[in-house]
Formats: sequence, C-alpha cells, structure tokens
Amino acid sequence: MEKEINKGAESLMLAVQLDCNKDGEGCFNPNGCDKQGRTKCFHRFCDKYKWVLDRAEHYSEALGATKEEVLKVWETSRNYWYMNYYQDGKQPQIQNENVHVFEDQDQLLAKIGKEFRCPACEKISTNPYECSQDDCDWKSYGLMGTMGKGVTIILKNTLQQEHIFKPVSFETK
Repeated sequence: MEKEINKGAESLMLAVQLDCNKDGEGCFNPNGCDKQGRTKCFHRFCDKYKWVLDRAEHYSEALGATKEEVLKVWETSRNYWYMNYYQDGKQPQIQNENVHVFEDQDQLLAKIGKEFRCPACEKISTNPYECSQDDCDWKSYGLMGTMGKGVTIILKNTLQQEHIFKPVSFETK
C-alpha cells in the first residue's frame, strides 16, 4: 500500500526531487544549488525549492500562519508544474503596494466596493475578474492578466489569494 503524500512541504519536495533525479544530476539540495561556476545546474530546481520555502516563510510571518499552512494552501491549489506556478507574479512580496491583506471576506467586501477599473478599456467594471463593459472582454485571469494594473488580495483567515482588477475605491484622487 502506497503512502499518501501530504499536500504542502512534502509534496513540493517530492516533486523537486523527482525532477532533480530525472532531468538533473540527482543532486537535490534544499538550500539551493550548491554547485559553482560551470557545474551549476542549468535547470535551477533546487533554487526554486529554496525560493518557495523563503517566500512561504515571508507569508507566514506577514499573515500570522505557519509556513506549513501556507505551503499546504499553495500546494493544494497548484495544478501545474511548480517551476511555473511559483513566481513573483503569483506569490508577490506582501509589502508590495499592489498586495492588500484583509482579515476575512467581510473586511474585504467592506473595503473594495463594487466597482473595478478594467486595465484594458480603463472603464468601470462591476466584476473584479471580467470586464462587464459590452465593448470589452478582458479577464484578470487571461494571458496578459491585469497588465500590472491590478491588485492581489489575500485573506488572513483562509490564506487564499486572488488577483483582480484594481478596485475604484483604491484609486487616489
């Protein structure tokens, strides 16, 4: 009987080790690649693993959660290769001006309002993910995302995060 893999640090480590053994040189190092110069791995699997652990630590400190809780949410949500899933665009630094942390959904809804700025047509949308204007079909989850004009919302109580059009209530006058 196979052991069930826990989503979180364990599932991430096993995925990285599998890649290191398959496409690398079997040289998994949890502290990042320790090879120097020309012998440094070109695939950077170990460096990505270290980046994810460091970013999870950053989130745990900022959100009052454990690193394992953060990793569990991320790994449960991840449905594609970790090398593409884990990146600044998906797990941005929380001190970033375009990242907003709320205690829970009630606080979020009270602060963001019901109007959002579409990054493509720059008109008001009533939907934070898809432009509600008849002449625009932009989506925050599309290939170009919000073109750097959106915000990341994080809820402390669930550790969930979303990238949405910028709420009009966040715009400065």
